[in-house]
Amino acid sequence: MRLNVLPLIVLLGLVTPAATFAAEGDAAPISEANGHLVLEALGHQLALPMPDWVDPAWRERDGLSALIDTNYVTLDGQAAVSLYPKGEGEGFWTKRYGARILDDASTALVDYRDAAIDAFATTCKPGLTGFFQLEPDGADHLPPLGFVCGGFLDALPGYRGKGEVMVMGFLKSPNGLGVVFQEWQGTAFDPADPTSWPVDVQTVEARVAQFKTDASLAVVD
Repeated sequence: MRLNVLPLIVLLGLVTPAATFAAEGDAAPISEANGHLVLEALGHQLALPMPDWVDPAWRERDGLSALIDTNYVTLDGQAAVSLYPKGEGEGFWTKRYGARILDDASTALVDYRDAAIDAFATTCKPGLTGFFQLEPDGADHLPPLGFVCGGFLDALPGYRGKGEVMVMGFLKSPNGLGVVFQEWQGTAFDPADPTSWPVDVQTVEARVAQFKTDASLAVVD
């Protein structure tokens, strides 16, 4: 399947959702349950699928902590966890996977998605930014959305010459919002040509499907 990458409209400056927080080094309130990871924070439980680079046999043998590095941070009514392949981290990574909970009952899910699109676009060179969605919006839910940046702005420290593909899923409870995301980063590429991306289309499509069916947000009683 060839993904249809459409141009983004660049609006006013927001930071990227993946760069909102500074590291704090707190232990992440994340656990394993029924084959999922569960982030519990701000009165919510956010369940998400396992990292897709983790071999189930290795996880069974060595434990998940031997296969991932974790960064957990909280700030201004938000809690976020980022997971990396072991040996990678905030300073250097090819894959970043995680979740975010926002203590925000008033923001509509579509408004948060629009803000995320605008934020991502402001970090990317004009003409090299796009998005893809494999199905239309539902009446009561939003499908996962893909972001493509063929080349970051040269002014961004540490990102010169790099590009990124990101998939993001959006969830809502009566009391807040949840986001699951995965990013793949590599050298700059042509966003209109998926064969040049830092991740293959099949992997992206599989993650989109998992975010649709295997991610959920629930209020903790």
